[in-house]
Amino acid sequence: MFRRLSLIGIQNVKIQFNQCDIRGMAGHSKWANIKHIKAQKDGQRAALFTKISRQIRLAVQEGKSADPAVNSLLRSEIDHALKKNMPIGTIQNTIKKCQGNKAQLRKHRLDIRFKRNVYLICSIYTDNIAQVKMDSTAMIKKSGTNYFQRCSR
Repeated sequence: MFRRLSLIGIQNVKIQFNQCDIRGMAGHSKWANIKHIKAQKDGQRAALFTKISRQIRLAVQEGKSADPAVNSLLRSEIDHALKKNMPIGTIQNTIKKCQGNKAQLRKHRLDIRFKRNVYLICSIYTDNIAQVKMDSTAMIKKSGTNYFQRCSR
């Protein structure tokens, strides 16, 4: 048949099929699909709220006041949290925990050396640097890196 078409003068024949978008269906259940999507979005939202809570804690500590009227840094962090749809109750609970917490976060610097003389400087706010180093050592060793010891001159 294709020989005939080429003899007639139709040389470029393209056949197109209807292509439909096929999504993975979890047992043909709409609720199961919604549940998986919701779980993923909730996980992202929880991670974002954890980061914002950490920033609020640092703002309370650096501004030395839990009152947003006095502490402008705290006020800006609260505004940022509200823009990201963080509930007011969660913000208030975070501020209350900061007031009752006696442990002060300190800024620590970790220097990490990769292969081929690539250096990474990490600024970490924590109250327990030994725990952070212990938790991150396995991950750092797996990637073929190590901590770089600075020389004091």
